[in-house]
Amino acid sequence: QANDLRYTRDVTLGLIAVWPRRGQWLRTLRPSQAGKLPARLYGWPRAVGLWAALPALLLVTTGVLRVFQDGFDG
Repeated sequence: QANDLRYTRDVTLGLIAVWPRRGQWLRTLRPSQAGKLPARLYGWPRAVGLWAALPALLLVTTGVLRVFQDGFDG
């Protein structure tokens, strides 16, 4: 139960940390294919994290809601 809440917090903070600036969404979600290999690989973790954050947040939030559907005491 507490782990689900922590995971929700972590995903939310991760999204805040990598949130692209205005006008940078397309560039962030589709990393560059130009340049040398290290330069091409640099953007992939951020892009994958942004793509995976929404389903992860959805799954964890629904899990938290199911656990606490009767309230904190029940």
